[in-house]
Amino acid sequence: MIITLDNAYQSELLLLPARNSAGELKGLEVLVNFTGVGSDVRIPTELVIPRLSAAEELGKVRTSP
Repeated sequence: MIITLDNAYQSELLLLPARNSAGELKGLEVLVNFTGVGSDVRIPTELVIPRLSAAEELGKVRTSP
């Protein structure tokens, strides 16, 4: 997803598996980073989320890279 505030940012999703001591998968932690399109500039997720519309917020979950 690409979001435009003062600059254009794209979302990067990182999925981290959560496993128990036996190595069984118990869940996934989803981390979202927003980076500048064409640059390494990052914006804190806490600043982006409040500016998303309901459709954009739903789109960030439904779209896949």
